[in-house]
Order: sequence, then C-alpha cells, then structure tokens
Amino acid sequence: MVDILFELAVTGESSDNGAWLDPLEIDLLLESTRRQIETHIHNRLDGIACDIHGETPRVIVRGGYDLATEELNVGYDVQACCNLMIMKSAALLGR
Repeated sequence: MVDILFELAVTGESSDNGAWLDPLEIDLLLESTRRQIETHIHNRLDGIACDIHGETPRVIVRGGYDLATEELNVGYDVQACCNLMIMKSAALLGR
C-alpha cells in the first residue's frame, strides 16, 4: 500500500471581513480535498511495487488555502527507491 503524507495548511491573513469562506468552511474544504486526493492516489498506486527493489512509493502532498487570495493550491512529490519507480508512479498519478 502506498504511503501518503499530507502537509496542508491555512496561510496568509484575510484582507477583509467579506471572505468567501469562514473558518469552518475552510476546514471542510481542506478535509474534503485531502480525502479526494487520498482516494485518487490509492486508486492509482495501491498494489504497485518496484520490479527491482520490491518497495512501494511514498507521496507527499503539500499546499494549502491562502486567506489573502482565497486560493487553494496543492502539489505533490513522489519518493521511491529508484528513479524508474518515481517515473512509473508519477505517470500513474497523471492519468
């Protein structure tokens, strides 16, 4: 099974009191995003292992919600035992 680490945070300061989302809605947004990404990663990478080393990949998901711009930005890094496994995992995630 693929190992997934999430590093999602709320950053910045709200520019005014007319923000689109309140703190509870932001928490729900981040939790929903985490669950959707986790499901996607598991659907793509569960059950695969390196043909050479037998190890499974690790995915680190980083990003967060910026209060100043009210944008959610998320990216990921794949760590694995070798470059071939990194490329294979990234290709599967990109499908």
